[in-house]
Amino acid sequence: MHKTLFQVSIFSLLLTALLSMACADQNSSEVVLEKNGIEISSPYIFESASNTSAAYFHINNKTSVSEILMSVDSNSGTAMLHETITSGGMVQMRYLAEGIEIAPESHLHLEPGSFHVMLNDLPSNLLFGDKIELILEFKNSGQLTIEVPVIKSTEHAGHTH
Repeated sequence: MHKTLFQVSIFSLLLTALLSMACADQNSSEVVLEKNGIEISSPYIFESASNTSAAYFHINNKTSVSEILMSVDSNSGTAMLHETITSGGMVQMRYLAEGIEIAPESHLHLEPGSFHVMLNDLPSNLLFGDKIELILEFKNSGQLTIEVPVIKSTEHAGHTH
């Protein structure tokens, strides 16, 4: 009886530890801005040896109405909303002139292979530690300005959030 109770206690302890680590990983997103019910977290840009790159971040719409990220502007080069799509075995980027809708009380992740901010005509190579300012234009919440750090591509290898 004591052995079984001991095994159940160890199992419960291990399960609690694993669940805590999983929750901590999901909640580890760094919120960089919260305004008008819109929360921006986990922004990053990979280092680039050219004058083109992409910015990624998470948007949490905490409001009870749909929101649209209409456009993005940058203090360095041009910025456009894009989506990566696969069609006929070819990977293509599609410009999103109408913006990206974020449903009420939901999340949108801009990430590699999906939605992203395409950065063109950058004045120089982006190096680890650099920062780019992005001005996000939302339909209801107006302008939100975030500072996006440049990271090494290995920092988000396999990142699927």
